[in-house]
Amino acid sequence: MGKIRWVLEEQGSTGTARGVPGDTRTGSKRAMKAVAQACVAVTLASSGSGSGASSTSSSAATLYDCQGRVPALASAGTQKSAS
Repeated sequence: MGKIRWVLEEQGSTGTARGVPGDTRTGSKRAMKAVAQACVAVTLASSGSGSGASSTSSSAATLYDCQGRVPALASAGTQKSAS
């Protein structure tokens, strides 16, 4: 226990999706909600270019630093959601 340091959350095409786009595994949304509540968020911006000269894309991701937050993360993960 206590080994989680970094969690990366990539934004979906709408910019509002939590976790990996299309991630339908049981508990994935709940786990990311617990991380968002318990850990410190650092927003990262990245951009890349495709194979063509005019082909570019950009995306955003949030990196969560969970160092020293295992008790808060465990507590957030056991709370029942209101929805």
